[in-house]
Amino acid sequence: KERKKERKKERKKERRNKMKKIFLTLLVFLTFFTSNSVIANSISQKDQNTYEFVDSVGRKVIIPKNISKIVPSGTNAQLVLAGFSPEKMVGIAKKPSKETLNTIKNFPIDKPEIGQYYGKNPNFNKEELIKVNPQVIIDIGEKKKTIKDDMEQISENTGLPIIFIELTPETAPQAYRTLGKVLNKEKLGEEIANFLEEKNTIIKNTLKTIPDNEKLTFIQVGNNALNVDPSNSSHTEAIEFAGGINKAPSKEKGAKSKTENLNMEEVMSWDPDVIFAKDKNSYDIITTSPAWSSFRAVKNGKVYLIPQTPYNWVTSPPSANKMMGIYWAAKTLYPKYFTCDLKEIETKFNKLIYGIGR
Repeated sequence: KERKKERKKERKKERRNKMKKIFLTLLVFLTFFTSNSVIANSISQKDQNTYEFVDSVGRKVIIPKNISKIVPSGTNAQLVLAGFSPEKMVGIAKKPSKETLNTIKNFPIDKPEIGQYYGKNPNFNKEELIKVNPQVIIDIGEKKKTIKDDMEQISENTGLPIIFIELTPETAPQAYRTLGKVLNKEKLGEEIANFLEEKNTIIKNTLKTIPDNEKLTFIQVGNNALNVDPSNSSHTEAIEFAGGINKAPSKEKGAKSKTENLNMEEVMSWDPDVIFAKDKNSYDIITTSPAWSSFRAVKNGKVYLIPQTPYNWVTSPPSANKMMGIYWAAKTLYPKYFTCDLKEIETKFNKLIYGIGR
């Protein structure tokens, strides 16, 4: 009898142990299944909220579908973004001039300054960027040779996605279409693109009607009237697109991407038909100094100060502002052929590009 009791106890113990093993196995399975489900749901949710964007240099970047927090990489991008979608900007590259702020009332001046990656004085502030915590950094402008590596370096340095959108006179319409898709403002992007395409077509078609012997040469002069921008650069492409023939050395032929410090003898050897001054100081020197009096542009009254409001119309920064500079330069160089109402174009341009009155 004692043995029977002991056997019963052992069998009960064995059954309890089996049940424990079964229970633990089920618990492990359920934990694993639940954990994987959470991970799968998280990945699925991430896939639903993001997509792969291919930027202007072919980089594949994962960005959110609904972007509400952006920062510009510098002043070129800032000019575009502040006019296109200021409400999404959580930081600015640099405070614009008082003249600019007096004209563009919706500029997000209350946002913190995070600096810029490019320009004369790069001063990117990583700590400030982390504070504002943008979803994406947007770079807009010239496609430099190092742009791909630059973008990767910035992304690695900040831990944030950065996209590059090329903006030149030719690519500006597509740049705004792309920006419209990225920021869910496709209607505005398309409206701007159509406007720019229409004006570009008029420029190109009209230039075809101008005889070669009527095409004018020019130089674009800056600080102290001896800094001349090289041809084929982002600083002069607006006037070149408008049909001006730049007498300064080509960027591709060894000229610096910024302005060249040149002596008067060298500048005199070019003796262009027209001189464009980037600032009032240069304009005053060219039009009043005896050193410039022998230039035919000065003799013929063909020295022009590039309009400065709300930004310089051609450069500083060489961004979307240059598109207005194209129309102004075309009418300035060839008034007989370009009979458009410049004031009407300016009003619409300011509304679309800068958001003035929009």
